[in-house]
Amino acid sequence: MGVPVIDDRLLRADLRNQRIARKTVLMHRLSRGCAALYLTKSQPD
Repeated sequence: MGVPVIDDRLLRADLRNQRIARKTVLMHRLSRGCAALYLTKSQPD
């Protein structure tokens, strides 16, 4: 009877980890884009 509760907790933790991972990926992409923009702007034409 206690197994479904543990599974539910694991599933919730997994979902939270996936959400955090997606956020970090988005942040990495954003920072990379900002760095690329900064580099292109700082280069003399």
